[in-house]
Amino acid sequence: MRRKFPALIALVLLAALTSACSHTSVRHLARNPFQLDEPRQLSLKFWRFEYDAKALPDNFEVDGLAFLLRKNIPEWADSVEELWLEAYVADAQGRVLARDLLLFDPADLAGLTRNKGLPFSFRLKPDKLVGGPLFIAFGYRMTLSGNIRDKQAKPGKKSFSATKAPSPDSDRPRLLPRRRPSRFAQTGLPQPWQGSGATRRQEDSAMPKIALGPTPLIYPMPAVLVASDVDATPNAMTAAWVGIANSTPPMLSLGIRPERHTMRGIDQNKVFSINIPSVAQAREVDYCGIASGAKVDKIAACGFEIFRGETGAPLIGQCPVNLECRMLHRLDLGCHLLVVGEIIQVHVSEECTTDGKPDPAKIDPLIYVTGTGKTYAGLGETVAKAFSAGRDIGK
Repeated sequence: MRRKFPALIALVLLAALTSACSHTSVRHLARNPFQLDEPRQLSLKFWRFEYDAKALPDNFEVDGLAFLLRKNIPEWADSVEELWLEAYVADAQGRVLARDLLLFDPADLAGLTRNKGLPFSFRLKPDKLVGGPLFIAFGYRMTLSGNIRDKQAKPGKKSFSATKAPSPDSDRPRLLPRRRPSRFAQTGLPQPWQGSGATRRQEDSAMPKIALGPTPLIYPMPAVLVASDVDATPNAMTAAWVGIANSTPPMLSLGIRPERHTMRGIDQNKVFSINIPSVAQAREVDYCGIASGAKVDKIAACGFEIFRGETGAPLIGQCPVNLECRMLHRLDLGCHLLVVGEIIQVHVSEECTTDGKPDPAKIDPLIYVTGTGKTYAGLGETVAKAFSAGRDIGK
């Protein structure tokens, strides 16, 4: 007992984790009580985790091996396409208090499907303190592939995917209390963000907040038309999850569901276009988000004129701005794919330029707004000059 006593003190000290800022739950996942310096294992349907846990001054360290349970995997699945593993510290109600994610390069996982253990090392840092027992849980997302060789089945390459991850806390949304002074100082643990800008955390906020839980909420979002050739026929769909990803070379990102008809065309040709409509085209944009190109010809229904550029991807003539893209990356995130495209060429309607540059006022781009309702809007008035309005702060 003497040897374990310091570790037990550390566990009690770190076990004072609060769920005040927890947004997710692992109640539905298998969990083990958090025990220090003892070999443990935890089995899920497709993975077995063998691990040891240690308490460090300001975080938990969980090291071990993860074993893929081959008996539950299709025999033909012998190649890893995607894999991430995640560890969680949770309270007795299953609320996640700390988590750490590891992404693995498929090129390094050649022996994984042959009962070879995969080493992992998680660092789980608590955010705040309160008393109570702790539990550990694990999650994963994987995609395996292989060739069907059974004569009774249709031959060809197939994929197999499985995911175990936290779910949104059912107790949300709720009103967060005003912050009290941190209790880290009383325990000797480092203060959060110590020395890195105290303004990142207000200790006593005068503005109460409503916690909505994890949700993809950003204002504003563009309303664009993503176009691709599907079986040599141009098609377009409406998307809002689009953003700039890199400047040199210029790239953009697109969040899109894998089952979308337009995504099929992107996979077929590895090129696509992002077409920025004006507010005058709100009706056509809405239609392209409602109808499926697998059933109707949306290009013909909207009367769109298609032209081609350097990539050969279809471009919509009525949209004032068109970006030709070549797909560089395709990452499966869960319900959506993240497509990263290199911007090969940009086309702007001449009437929407001023001194040879795109003029936002003339383009009048359409914006998608969600929250209390789902609506389309245009740009509002200019409120300040960028890279200038804030220069006098701190002087």
